[in-house]
Formats: sequence, structure tokens, C-alpha cells
Amino acid sequence: MKARFWIVGAIVAALVVAAGVLVIPRLMADDAGDPPPTADGSPSADRPASPTEAPTETGTTEPSSQDPGAVATPLVLLGPDGTIDSWSAGASSAGLADHLTATLGDAPRVSDGACASSADPGETWTWPDLTVIVRTTDADGNPTDSYLAGWVITTDRLGLPTGLSPGDTTDELERQYPQAAGEPWFGDLTLWTLDGGPAFDDSGYTAVSADGLVQSITGGYACGE
Repeated sequence: MKARFWIVGAIVAALVVAAGVLVIPRLMADDAGDPPPTADGSPSADRPASPTEAPTETGTTEPSSQDPGAVATPLVLLGPDGTIDSWSAGASSAGLADHLTATLGDAPRVSDGACASSADPGETWTWPDLTVIVRTTDADGNPTDSYLAGWVITTDRLGLPTGLSPGDTTDELERQYPQAAGEPWFGDLTLWTLDGGPAFDDSGYTAVSADGLVQSITGGYACGE
């Protein structure tokens, strides 16, 4: 899929908002709200924590003392294609804002347009720790019902299933994703594709770093062309 190169408007704006909060503890609160129906119309099952894990105040799931080898897992799962918890990329966004508001503790700021840097129809939902892109046209520009297209995180209160989050070092990024490829971007920013493929191709994680620290991570749809 052709890379959609967004974020001079969206990510850079999000980095400005996040500049003062990169050191806030992670918030990956327990899932709340009813998950959306699956493709066949049946409700999605809730995702319980592993019996060997216990939620912490930061919202991550930490290994219990009974299983010291367990790996901490975020309770808010952010997929490389734009998936958020049980909402898959391309699925109806109905109920998603309420779910994330209950999870993150605040209602989002809603802006018209799927992207700050283009006129793509849709909306941008902005929380202090998460930006969600919702579109109302398909890839050919035809009107559709509102659907989840992608997300951006800019603080260390949310992270990937591996644990990588903004604020981590690029050494940690490369340890977790040895196939990652980084290249100079704007100014002192470096653009990373964590799967080694094209940036913003809707199917992999893309990260931005500066001064050896991860500043933002994107999954799914990227604005512009």
C-alpha cells in the first residue's frame, strides 16, 4: 500500500503538546465499556488479564511474584495497523470514544478532519496521551460510516505490547526491534520503521526519535500522500 506521509501537522503538533509530560508514569488503565461487535455481529469477548498478572497503578500488567518470568503486558493494546484493543483498523468507530474516555479518564478534544495537515474527511480525537484518527471516506474517496484508521502516542503513559513507549532510548528500540530502520527526517528528528518496511504504510509501527529518545509512535493510517 502506498505510504501516506502525515505528521508534519499531526505528529509534530502532538510532540509539542507532549513535551512537558514525557516523564509521567504510564497509564494503561483497565479496559472499560463494551467492546464493539465482531464482523459477524456477535459481541467481542472481554480480554481478561492473565491469572499470573496483576494490574498496577500505572495501568500496566506486571508479573506476579508467583511467576517471575512473566512479561509485563499493556492493558491498552495498540496494533501496528491502527488496532486499539478489540477495535480493528477499518472497523466502525462507534463506542470507541466512550471506551477510551473510560480507560484514559478524560473526554477527547475532537477536531474536524482526519488530519491536521490535510483535508481528509473525518475527525481527530486527542487525549493527552493518545491521538486517534477516524475517517469517513474510503481509500477511493467514497463516503463511508466513521471508522478507526490509526493512532499516535506521544507520552510514556501508553506503549506497545513489547513495552516500548515514548521516552525510551533508541538503544531500547533497537533491542526490542532489531530489524528497525532509522533515517534522518526533519531537523534533529529520526524516522524509524520498526518492521524495517516503508514508513506509514498502514501495516507497521513507525516511531520518531530525537536526541536518542523516542518521541512518538504511530500505528495505522497516516495523513496525506
